[in-house]
Amino acid sequence: MVNRWATCFFVVVLLLLFTSSANGASLTFRTILSNNQVIAVGNEAGQNNWYSNSFHLDNVVSSLPALLLFEVNEVNEKYNFVTINADGRERTQINNGNYRSASASRNFVGSILPHPQSDGWSLVVLRVPENLLRNNNNVLGIHSRTDSGDPTGNTDDFKVTRAFLLYFSSSP
Repeated sequence: MVNRWATCFFVVVLLLLFTSSANGASLTFRTILSNNQVIAVGNEAGQNNWYSNSFHLDNVVSSLPALLLFEVNEVNEKYNFVTINADGRERTQINNGNYRSASASRNFVGSILPHPQSDGWSLVVLRVPENLLRNNNNVLGIHSRTDSGDPTGNTDDFKVTRAFLLYFSSSP
């Protein structure tokens, strides 16, 4: 537990050091999934190969990057990934496409890699690119794939909890 939060604190300090005064923006912390929400993703979890969750942000400065932090458990395959704000047709293409095609999307945030300690929770920190977040109707997508990156078949079954977003906001 200490290592996970020490890593999180270190990342936040680095982010603050490099961008704290950017455009007069303030660093804001938003809970996406709370401590008591554990989301199961994967074909055996009944979620097929993806899970999505909508969230809103206050006065986001979309021209600046953000950090997405969350914990995962039982990740065994290297082709699982996260998207933000893939809408309509693109969301369908990502949900039904393989890892390679999904990773080419502008809404691709990053991979959820396996952890050697597969029986414990691991902290994942992903950089959210500029111009991807918006104030309303953001959608976090968590996607499971097979050992070859395909969306169908025996997709990886894993759990996600404690998802937080660190982003820059402007004064209202």
